[in-house]
Amino acid sequence: MSQEDISVLNMATDSESWWVRNGYGCRVDAVYTDNRTSQLSTQTAAAAGSYVGTTIVGCIISYEYIEVLHAGLQCVLVVCAFIIHDLMINLICGDVSSAITSG
Repeated sequence: MSQEDISVLNMATDSESWWVRNGYGCRVDAVYTDNRTSQLSTQTAAAAGSYVGTTIVGCIISYEYIEVLHAGLQCVLVVCAFIIHDLMINLICGDVSSAITSG
């Protein structure tokens, strides 16, 4: 995925998905640069170097797949809610109309 695609998907807010850091099995490591050798290293404790950012490793499922599954589940729930809504309206309106005509 290119940087332009990512910018369009997050509406140019420069934010990222919650699943990027909190996916199944993901571990976030801080990345530091060693001031003596200028090499990057990941360390869990405070280092003697400068903080560069974070790296995410060990994810079981890529966050893109989790996002798609999450959106698909929401669509299924909406369809189920719509069907239940129609059934409830038919049940309620059916009883009301039959009571008016018989009464």
